Amino acid sequence: MPQYLPSYNATPEEQLQSMTRPRRNAVDISALSTTTNTRVSRRNAVDYTSSLVKSDWWHANEEHAFVPRNFRLGNAPCVPFTPSERKQGGVAMTELESYQDLAFPSELVTSFLPKGWFPRQPFVQLSVNFPGYNHLKIRRNLFFFSPNGNPRTIQEIGHDIATIYRTFIQDNYAAFNPAEHHALRLGPGPNQVTFGHLRLVDIQLCDVSEGCEQWVADVTYVQC
Repeated sequence: MPQYLPSYNATPEEQLQSMTRPRRNAVDISALSTTTNTRVSRRNAVDYTSSLVKSDWWHANEEHAFVPRNFRLGNAPCVPFTPSERKQGGVAMTELESYQDLAFPSELVTSFLPKGWFPRQPFVQLSVNFPGYNHLKIRRNLFFFSPNGNPRTIQEIGHDIATIYRTFIQDNYAAFNPAEHHALRLGPGPNQVTFGHLRLVDIQLCDVSEGCEQWVADVTYVQC
């Protein structure tokens, strides 16, 4: 998507220049707080995606940690999500939601699956793993194949995962159980984990004992 609109009836060369040069007197609203117009690191910042700043800009240099999970299958199929612009692990959920910042977005999910392995159905189930909320046992269908039978891209799947996590947080952040091991509180308050704090690293098969394969996401979060 172009960052700036080219001039009307401009030549191709002029259009290219207008899309790459900074705008005079442009205001970057993502870098403003209510008290200052300097760039300062702040927690629980509002995520913007339309002002030349990545939606997780506020958290780019913050310490991240994995959301812990207690189950893992050895040598299980795994689909990674690699950022296109930085080497820090995982892709921001806010970027996946906007179909951005994913390396090789057109790669098909089947290219990461073992030869000859296919889900028993067009979809698998994603178990939403988040300590403090695992008592809810939330699972959502995640389609690896489209209705016409073609495998979907990891960009499409990443977008669906981001949507699942955003809805999960919006609907369930108040159902926190502090007694769960490694519990992490979700929500909009200070020192709580928000959707904008999350990055997706990969998804991995974790259970094949039921009629539909169960997968789980490896997610990192900003340490508040």
